[in-house]
Amino acid sequence: MARFACAAATSSRATSKTRRRRRRRLDADGWLHSGDIGTLDARGLLQITDRKKDLLITAGGENIAPQVLEGELKAIPVVSQAVVVGDARKYLGALLTLDPEKVAQVAAEFGSSATDVFGAAKCDVFKKALQKQIDGVNSKLAQVQTIKRWTVIPANSPLKAES
Repeated sequence: MARFACAAATSSRATSKTRRRRRRRLDADGWLHSGDIGTLDARGLLQITDRKKDLLITAGGENIAPQVLEGELKAIPVVSQAVVVGDARKYLGALLTLDPEKVAQVAAEFGSSATDVFGAAKCDVFKKALQKQIDGVNSKLAQVQTIKRWTVIPANSPLKAES
């Protein structure tokens, strides 16, 4: 087991304010430390198995238990995994993976032409319908617990890990 860190991609088109913000999040070697603990399987894919600490403390000083929010997000039928992030941030975000066996059926119900996880992650119709479901989760939560931003990570996305 090892702590997870990823190399941060940079963009030369970023504004100076964005570059300053990005530098504050990275260590001296350019690594972003997520606070997650995981293992690499034989294929080199990362499996997140735990978190370094079980509370997120927002920039406003609110203590948030991410496990509760992750459970609510995973209750959305097409969502297979959810990780809530937001330690020392003004708002919470979520990284979501989709159940590949349910994507085509759910996409059709949403009116989306997506047939797989990769298509769903890019499809605006699918993302709008998923946002409505996330809004439903948010409606049951206190304002400081709501998910403000989220992204779908397509299955089998290559990740590099530092052990």
